[in-house]
Amino acid sequence: MSRVLVTGGSGLVGHSLHKYSDWLFPSSKELDLLDHVSTMRYFDNIRPTIVVHLAARVGGLYRNLNENMEMFHDNMKMNLNIVQACEQYKVTKLIVVLSTCIFPDKCEYPLDESMIHMGPPHHSNEGYAYAKRMLEVQTKLLKNTKTICLIPTNLFGPHDNFDLTTAHVIPALINKAVNNKTFNVLGSGRALRQFLYVEDFANIIHTCVNWEQVNEHELFICAPNEEDEVYIEYVVDIIKNHVGIDEITYDMTCSDGQYKKTASNKKLLETFPNIKFSNFEEKLKDTINWYIK
Repeated sequence: MSRVLVTGGSGLVGHSLHKYSDWLFPSSKELDLLDHVSTMRYFDNIRPTIVVHLAARVGGLYRNLNENMEMFHDNMKMNLNIVQACEQYKVTKLIVVLSTCIFPDKCEYPLDESMIHMGPPHHSNEGYAYAKRMLEVQTKLLKNTKTICLIPTNLFGPHDNFDLTTAHVIPALINKAVNNKTFNVLGSGRALRQFLYVEDFANIIHTCVNWEQVNEHELFICAPNEEDEVYIEYVVDIIKNHVGIDEITYDMTCSDGQYKKTASNKKLLETFPNIKFSNFEEKLKDTINWYIK
């Protein structure tokens, strides 16, 4: 019987996996991934057979801009420790989560799994992006463990980080709309994104845990369909109308980050044809209601 260990179980994605009650979700006190000795000791005691590695130092555009070095350092350290532990304790499958920000800033669209290392990422989050790229390399080099790298587009949903100083775009916008009479959006609102509901991503992870994997190393972009890519201003309008905000301003002096990152889900759906994606507007409203409660 498989023993599934999930790192980062208190985060956005981790919360959505708690419905699998037989999986292990250690706290950072139980499993300190920044500490090599602590990581090895935990694996020696628990002996997991499958690991889902979610733990990471993450943040939105402006946290990445301000903490590029810290993002690189801490994520590299955590990833090295988890990969070494999986190798030493003969974990049969390791599933890790990357991000579409790892792709080159200058490339053709849509993005596919072959394009990760074809050029430098956008400068706004190069610390985080390079650490995640190296995680893909590290997993590919494992000798005794089958590996899957999942590359989700912009995730959102309940239990997200809504702190304005570190949040990604949707939780930051929800926070502003709910807690302010006026709605100030950083940037032009013209950047394009594919938003993936967290429960849909959790279902993909569960599918991969139970999948009879043949190849030693797999990569899957996890994205809604290309035609479901939306402007940030479209997201703003949904939030504004749902919350009841009258006034919106756009701060054009602030960066939009990368203009677009259109990604293809072709390989994912060819491998797992039963994967479905939720309606974006409906789930965005559900997330707003969850935050208000």
